Amino acid sequence: MVKHKQEAEEPVDIWGRSPLQLYEKIGTPIKRATTSMNRSSNGELIHDYFVVFTDRKPDVRGYRELLQAAEWINYGTKIYRISTTNSFATIEKLVTETFDIQIKTDFFVSNSTVDPRFIN
Repeated sequence: MVKHKQEAEEPVDIWGRSPLQLYEKIGTPIKRATTSMNRSSNGELIHDYFVVFTDRKPDVRGYRELLQAAEWINYGTKIYRISTTNSFATIEKLVTETFDIQIKTDFFVSNSTVDPRFIN
């Protein structure tokens, strides 16, 4: 009799979904302008942020407001990278209200790039 090594079962959440793959993108795609990748087709500026959690990050897939507000990219166990036309403050407020967590103690939002005008 040959024993076969059992494959580890992939953990699922309460809705039966598998965890997000690394760099998997979810949320509402932003239609980008043909002339600039930093502008939407309506001419709005597209912001590129990191949403960083101090503990394991929550799954945003079940929250329509968050999915409609940005394109969310899975960046590991504590970080999402998002593209959005919403402001920094709007994203902070949405995450705070959705998950009932505190800014700076449970999570923070950071620009993913540095504007060269602010470098000495």
